[in-house]
Amino acid sequence: MMAGASYLDVAVLFGVSKETVFSILWQVVDAINSTAEVGPFFFPQSEDECTRQAAEWEVRK
Repeated sequence: MMAGASYLDVAVLFGVSKETVFSILWQVVDAINSTAEVGPFFFPQSEDECTRQAAEWEVRK
C-alpha cells in the first residue's frame, strides 16, 4: 500500500473489505496516471535514462 500501510490495516481502520481497499487504491492510481500534470511515472533503467528524466523534471520546475 502507499506509504507502507498494510491493506489489512486500512480495511480494519475503515471497516471495509480488502477488495474495497484495492478497488479504491486502483481508482486513485488511475486518477493520478490520467492527470496531465503528473501522468504515469517512468522508472529509468539506465544512467542515460536517469539523466534524461532529471532534465525533463528540471524543465517542469
